[in-house]
Amino acid sequence: MLHIKKSYIVILMLVCIGVVMLPLCSTYASELEDEYDEVFMQTLKEFSDSDEINISAKKELLYDIDLQEFGFIYDFVFNEKEGYAIVVNANGKPETAEIYFDAESPYVRLNDVKRIYVSNMVYLYHFEGHYYFVDSDKKISEDMVEVLSSHAYYCGGTITETKTEEINYIEKTERKKELSKRHPALYEVEGYPNACASIAGAAVVQYWDRYKTDLIENYIPGNNLANQYIYKAYDSTLEGVIKQLFVDMDTNKVAPGASTNQFKTGMTKYCSRQGYNINFSSCMTNKAFDYQKAKSFADNEFPIVLFLNTFNIVTIKSNGEMDLVEYQIGNGTHVMAGFGYKVVNYTLSNGNKRVDEYIIVASGYRRAKSGYLNINYKSNIEDSFCVTIV
Repeated sequence: MLHIKKSYIVILMLVCIGVVMLPLCSTYASELEDEYDEVFMQTLKEFSDSDEINISAKKELLYDIDLQEFGFIYDFVFNEKEGYAIVVNANGKPETAEIYFDAESPYVRLNDVKRIYVSNMVYLYHFEGHYYFVDSDKKISEDMVEVLSSHAYYCGGTITETKTEEINYIEKTERKKELSKRHPALYEVEGYPNACASIAGAAVVQYWDRYKTDLIENYIPGNNLANQYIYKAYDSTLEGVIKQLFVDMDTNKVAPGASTNQFKTGMTKYCSRQGYNINFSSCMTNKAFDYQKAKSFADNEFPIVLFLNTFNIVTIKSNGEMDLVEYQIGNGTHVMAGFGYKVVNYTLSNGNKRVDEYIIVASGYRRAKSGYLNINYKSNIEDSFCVTIV
């Protein structure tokens, strides 16, 4: 079986292409559908040694391990060679994850199930509430599903929607815990795609460098101002930490982005190199985000990391007895660092009660470097843990 990763493709220029696309085997409600087809076609063109190629293909929908639409698998005949290609959503854009020639699709015999693509050569399916391995039809335990989920990849979702909400109230109380007056808030580095995990990790490293000398070598991460600690804004040294963690986490080596395991391994490697140990303590209970645990860690001055599949970034502007809450809503997987929390209790103008629960976050995006994550609104926290460096 020949497996060729997209990163090693040599692009060939073609003059003429003959294409026959067979009817779809599944529906897919996505505006990006045509883009998936284009990426698939471009990938095949890159492997052609002829000016004219003939293709027949059909495609079927793929899901991620959380049963969210993830991309397509294409079964094709390409210049009389049979094969398959997997094209998935990477940072909001279709990208070829795998392509094989002279090989049969691992899902070819499956009908009326959800085909699940976890990561490179890890194929599952979901049927009647259970997960199975494709090659053996062996049912997968909940513990194993959790292990496989830890190998899912987080590559930086795309902000696709904005929303503004007015909250009119007659009474409001807040409980807020900030780990610093201005926390680390790093963002994208040009030429380092799908780097949200290393960006979040670098923000955590900057936070701990305040207490652990030379965690970032020969660097002062911030300054005290009127009894408040103000972390430095983005600079070349912090960019260097992102780049180092990008390498330490093996980002994009197997699939776009990095998994939770790669995050932990990369952070451990970085801290060990600097002479420190690192510990991770879960913020999850029964596979669900435990807000009380997260608040407890913050109360003890510890940052957390959030692995998300759909997310929001919130800013709040207060004006008299009205809060204007602005949301930027993202799709896809993403990683953020958390540096505290805020709980807002409202008595609304109509007499109803309302509670909004937030994590104070470094978003990882230049356009909204810091803000709040509303944990109960269009957010799916797949994993989260506290990070301590000792």
